[in-house]
Amino acid sequence: MITRLIPLLIFILLAYTSSAQEVSPDGVFHFGKGEIDWGYAQGRKVGNTLYVSGTVSRGATMEEQVKGIYERITKTLEAYGLTSSDVVREVLYTKDIEAMKTSNAPRMAFYDGNTPAATWVQIERLFSPTALVEIEVEARFDVPH
Repeated sequence: MITRLIPLLIFILLAYTSSAQEVSPDGVFHFGKGEIDWGYAQGRKVGNTLYVSGTVSRGATMEEQVKGIYERITKTLEAYGLTSSDVVREVLYTKDIEAMKTSNAPRMAFYDGNTPAATWVQIERLFSPTALVEIEVEARFDVPH
């Protein structure tokens, strides 16, 4: 009986996850229901600007977390038809700015020569106790390419 239910459960999970990752008519993007429950959006379009919420990722090291964060930001940008070259501003919050300085390779690869206005701030702690870094960006829909 349970083995018959597994394909159905997988289908429901995939359907729920994919529907949660679309931009709503009012310009809001969520990675999942948890964001809705907490009362925030991963991305929100207002006019010609996309605001991407502070993004974290799992990982044992700063570099693993940074790489995962930029992968998640890429998915958010892609949901709106944007790329890293449309990012005009970045704010990075970290618990260890020296570790971030030595873990900058994934960030540089993400921007690939684009240089957004950026601020890096060392803080005491982030929302998730295991998070070492959190990054938020703003992107524009009218950036000349």
